[in-house]
Amino acid sequence: MRCIQLLLLILFALLFCVACIPTQSKPEFPPADTVVPILLYHDFIQTAEQVKPGYEAYSCTRAQFEEHLRTLARDGFTFISLETLQRAMEGELLLPKNPIVITFDDGYQSQYDIAYPLLKRYRICADLFVVTDWVGKMTVDNSCFSWREARRMEQSGLVTVYSHSTRHIAYGQEDPETLLADIQQSFTVLDKNLRSVHPRFFAYPYGSQTREQVMLLQQNGIELQLYDVGTQSAGQFDAAFLRRINVSLNMGAADILAQITAQ
Repeated sequence: MRCIQLLLLILFALLFCVACIPTQSKPEFPPADTVVPILLYHDFIQTAEQVKPGYEAYSCTRAQFEEHLRTLARDGFTFISLETLQRAMEGELLLPKNPIVITFDDGYQSQYDIAYPLLKRYRICADLFVVTDWVGKMTVDNSCFSWREARRMEQSGLVTVYSHSTRHIAYGQEDPETLLADIQQSFTVLDKNLRSVHPRFFAYPYGSQTREQVMLLQQNGIELQLYDVGTQSAGQFDAAFLRRINVSLNMGAADILAQITAQ
C-alpha cells in the first residue's frame, strides 16, 4: 500500500513540474502605435556646393549623413534591415526598441564611395535598391557602382541589394504584366551577379504604380513593396505598401526626427 501511495506521490510531483514549465509563445508584433521609419537616400555629395541642378530633393552631403547616423544612434534608435522588419511582421521575432531602416535607391557610385564607408565605421546596416541595367554604367547624369562593389558591400554583412527595376521608368503607366516581367528579369540579374538568391523586395521608381500591379506582384512572390513618401506605425504595416521618408539636401537629423514624431 505504501509503495502505491509513494508512486502516486511521485507521479503527482512530476505532473506538477511539467505544468510549471513555461511555454514559449510566438513573438508578438510591437504595439500598434510603434513607428518604424524607413529612410530613403539617393545621391551623396561631399559638400552642398556639388549638388547637381534639380537634384536638391535627392542629394545628401557626407556630413549630413554622418550627422543622421550619429544623432539617431545617440537618441536611442536601433538600425535594422528590411529582412528583420519582414520577419517581425510575420511574427518570427521581436523588434528592438525604436527601430529604423535605411534604404538607398538607384545604385549611384556615391553610395559606395561616400555612404558605405560611414556604414562600416558605425556598423550600421542598409538596404540598397538598384536599377540592374545601370549597374557599372554611366546614366544621363550620374555613374553607378559595379557588381564587384555591390558584392563587396554585401560581403560586409551590412548591406543587402534588391530590385529597383531594370529600366527605372514610371511603371504605373505600363500594364501589370510588363512590370512583373521586368522585376522577374531584374532578380535573375541580381541573383546571377551577386551569386546568391535574394528575398524578393522591390522599390517602385518614382513611387509609380497601380493597384492592379501591386496585387499582381504580391500574387507572384514579391514579398515587400516600397514607395517614396511617408511612414507608418506597426498597426498600419502592409507588406505590399511600405512608405519611406525621402531625405533631401540640408535635411538635418532634427528634421528627420520631426517627421518621425509627427506620425
